[in-house]
Amino acid sequence: MIVEDTLANPIFKIHPMVTGKPYIRFYAGAVIRGNDTLPLGTFCIMDQVPRTLCEQERQSFLSMAKIVRQEVIQPEEVSVHRMRSQLKENRDPLTNAFLSNTFFEKINQVLSKSVNNLEYYVLCLEFSDIEYIENHYGSIIANKVILEISARLKRGISKVGKHVFGRTENRHLGVFIALNIAQGPGVKLINEITSQLLACLAGPVKTSVYEITPNINMAIIQDNFKVSAPNDVYLMAKLFVKNLPQKPGINSEVVTDDVRKNVLMKYELTLDLSQNLAQHKLHIVYQPKIDANNERLAGLEALLRWDHHKHGLVSPPSIIEIANKSNLTYELEKWIFKTVINQIKEWKDQGFDVPRVSINVTGVTLQHKDFVNFVSELLNQSNLSGENLDIEIVENSLFENINAVIDIMNQLRKIGISFSLDDFGTGFSNLAYLQVLPINYLKIDKSFIDNIIQDKHAYAMCSGIISLANGLGLQTVAEGVESEFQIIALRTMRCNFIQGYYYSKPLRVIELERKYYNESLIKLT
Repeated sequence: MIVEDTLANPIFKIHPMVTGKPYIRFYAGAVIRGNDTLPLGTFCIMDQVPRTLCEQERQSFLSMAKIVRQEVIQPEEVSVHRMRSQLKENRDPLTNAFLSNTFFEKINQVLSKSVNNLEYYVLCLEFSDIEYIENHYGSIIANKVILEISARLKRGISKVGKHVFGRTENRHLGVFIALNIAQGPGVKLINEITSQLLACLAGPVKTSVYEITPNINMAIIQDNFKVSAPNDVYLMAKLFVKNLPQKPGINSEVVTDDVRKNVLMKYELTLDLSQNLAQHKLHIVYQPKIDANNERLAGLEALLRWDHHKHGLVSPPSIIEIANKSNLTYELEKWIFKTVINQIKEWKDQGFDVPRVSINVTGVTLQHKDFVNFVSELLNQSNLSGENLDIEIVENSLFENINAVIDIMNQLRKIGISFSLDDFGTGFSNLAYLQVLPINYLKIDKSFIDNIIQDKHAYAMCSGIISLANGLGLQTVAEGVESEFQIIALRTMRCNFIQGYYYSKPLRVIELERKYYNESLIKLT
């Protein structure tokens, strides 16, 4: 039966439990079911006064329930019919956009009829938080957001000229644009179109219950398609979308050749990092730290280097960035510790007096649950003391979870490891932390050292940092020192150690041994 009469069911009689205003009671109900026999809801009567339905009222009530069901079910049937017909045409039932394969076929059709004065662009739009919206508000609300943003995107490109609109995945929309540059320079036109699209996409989506502002990432990339197939160019656009900063609101980028080369390089490096790490294709160089008073070797800083077979020397910040995105930071820094400790052991086995070696460590590694045990076991296995190591950390790796970090640092200090606070003064330094952090050295960033001769403010900053460190019982290391005048000034300020190209660039192991064999790496035999 289409409408199930539940009037006779005792459960729907007046409930004496209703004792307060407005005294609303449920008196009669008819269950409305869909074609699949699952209940869609209940058509019911509520009132503030007791009532009994006569047979005529009861039949009228059931008739009204049938009308309600018809109104509910008919749109569902229409929707199913539309869905089936659209799927036959390879269109997305929700947005009416071409599905993936058909999307690229339509692009090829446009390209086959191409004429001069056209530039081709591919746009990829990603709903970066659509899963969050679906999980918290439901699939109906999520679909409403996708439908509304699709409609806005269509409005934004409606006057562009030839274009193809597609939905390639649940969270991705794609647009192919053939731009007639006879109307003006292509770069200017695509920037104008981008601005127009951003204006159309901006603002919350109003649903029946919530106003939702989705997070959207969008990349537009140019290609002449003489070399790359449309689906390859679209995959490239998706790659750029993935690399956009994950910020609230709308993030967009028009991809230039330089940007494309840079992102593709990082993509290739990301793919290669894990393999190169396993094959020991990265290496460590060591930059000397010199005692400011006697100019003898007082320490070494281990620095990571990667000479990539295609892209050449990769900068350390780029390596760390790639490692972070690949979730390889901890594995990478474990490899650095193993390499450095093995090298220290090798030097000691040869009878060299090895100074303390500094290793840069990110907050990810410092706070890893296994880090303290890993370092302790590594030192034990090599029969080395923690006094052979110094760990360099930067300010922003400390302050998110300061108490936990201090606890980890204290555990490592118990086995003799010292700590340096790197790039001091370049962030929003909280001087109160210097009273509680178990550090031994403050490293003065190169940006302060560069101008200490010609800029009185830079001189005052350096002098102030060194005085502060001395007052707290800390030692100071000046980074990036390149001239004798800087050294004289730093000695006047009572800086303890000098690091920079004036004394030495970072050196490979064999270069380090040759340069300092007769000075500080003194044979004990």
